[in-house]
Amino acid sequence: MTARLRAGKRPPARVTARLRWADEFDLAAAFEQTPEHGLSLEARIPRALALPDGRGGEVRAANAPRSARGRGESVAGGTLSASLEARRFDLSWFEPLLSPRQARRPRGWLEGRVSAGGDPRQPSLSGSLALTGGRLELPPLGVEYRDGEAALALAGRTITLERAHLESGGGRLDATGTMTFLDPAHRVVDLRTTFHRFVAMNTAEAKAAFSGGLSVSGEAHAPIVHGTLELLATS
Repeated sequence: MTARLRAGKRPPARVTARLRWADEFDLAAAFEQTPEHGLSLEARIPRALALPDGRGGEVRAANAPRSARGRGESVAGGTLSASLEARRFDLSWFEPLLSPRQARRPRGWLEGRVSAGGDPRQPSLSGSLALTGGRLELPPLGVEYRDGEAALALAGRTITLERAHLESGGGRLDATGTMTFLDPAHRVVDLRTTFHRFVAMNTAEAKAAFSGGLSVSGEAHAPIVHGTLELLATS
């Protein structure tokens, strides 16, 4: 599939995609805003296509393994290969998709490359991805989040949030942390967030700003939260 998208008065972006699903899920897609700006995704996932035939049996692709049962089952012994690359990808292209009553003027650039490979149940991760110049207006809350930055690093089975920063109403939010995939059923998080006069709401009905800090740790499905937040302004 090939298409061209327009946003405002800029030159059209080129969107391409290719999907094949038989003995594995095989996807390649790209969003090329300009020769220097774009996003690309490639993924080969060992998940065979097998669909119910409505008579108690199933329909499989001709070369799908006999072990694949049900609706898109994993293939035993298969190898995962996936990568995402961002080349100064401009988030403002998504503005036409947003309702201006809910969100306006998304801004920011994504840069970096991340990948996953090996056992799909416990993939090995690598690469880095960064956001710079992040910005978004939220009319229902009366706030504008700006100067957003974030940096992710992936290595082995751990995703590290090296830094995250966001400003609102003269205040700021900063965060760092990690998430480690111990096995398919266990993910451990360790996230620390600090607030300094961060304005979360500023409407005619109420204004709220926060200072303090929170930490989140333990199993992702049942994390432990510690910390103190001080409510600085209400009206």
